[in-house]
Formats: sequence, structure tokens, C-alpha cells
Amino acid sequence: MITYVDYVDSNFTTPSNNDMLDELNNMIERESFSKGADEQTYLGLKRALTMATERNFVVVFSDEPGNVTDTDLKQEVIDLVKNTNSKVFFLMRPHVRQNGPQSPEEALQEMKDNFDEIGTVIDIENHDMQETLNQIINELNKSQICDGDDG
Repeated sequence: MITYVDYVDSNFTTPSNNDMLDELNNMIERESFSKGADEQTYLGLKRALTMATERNFVVVFSDEPGNVTDTDLKQEVIDLVKNTNSKVFFLMRPHVRQNGPQSPEEALQEMKDNFDEIGTVIDIENHDMQETLNQIINELNKSQICDGDDG
């Protein structure tokens, strides 16, 4: 059903930024990016966010804009992100698709249009991973996810 959720670990910790960078690079290398699937991104995010409590750091790797026709489900995910004080990052590889965007820039814009209300969309095809990690860390530090307040 939602194959990429099968790979989600409930707890992921790295001791340093360099270890996190290595782990992100390893995840990208393992991802096949098969360029062709009907991804159920909203359903996967809903499942991941309802399995956790709060202050979730969710990373979605994809090359597809996802199935975005269900606006009610999208709103549920937006509410879950807000109510759980979670941060979602979409590490995307935009590409030209048949009957879709005719340039990588158009593909990235489609992804941003679909996911910007939920989280941060980052083009990893044209981004240095250290720069991507720095952007993620900066956004996490500005968010409630890293405020250290357990109460």
C-alpha cells in the first residue's frame, strides 16, 4: 500500500552533523527514484504523523509530486503537522514527465505548489548535500521541535 512508510524507523538519532550528512547521503544512494509511480504522499505522511507523538522530523525523498487530488487529506496532514509541532522536509529530484512538467524547474514548482503548506521542499538534484543539511538544521533550530521544552 504505502511502500515508503515501510522503511520508516520510529527513532533515528545521529551524534553529529557529519553523521547526519553521511546518513542523508546514504539514504539518497539507496533510493531508486524510479521515475514513475502514483505516490500516496499525503496518506504516507498522515500515517507517519499519527504513529508518532510530537516534535517529529519527517523527511520525504521523492521524484514525484505525489497524489494531490484529495484536499481533505492534505488538510488533515497540515493539521497534524501543526498539532504535533512537526517539521517535514521534502527532498525532491524534479524531472520532466510525460503529460507533466516540461522542465525540471516546472517540476520543482509543481512540487512546491503541492507541498509548501506542509513543509520545506528542497531540490536535491541541484543542491549540495552539505547546503541541504545546513538548511534543515537552521529550520529545525528555529522551530519548536528543538526548543528543549518537554512540558
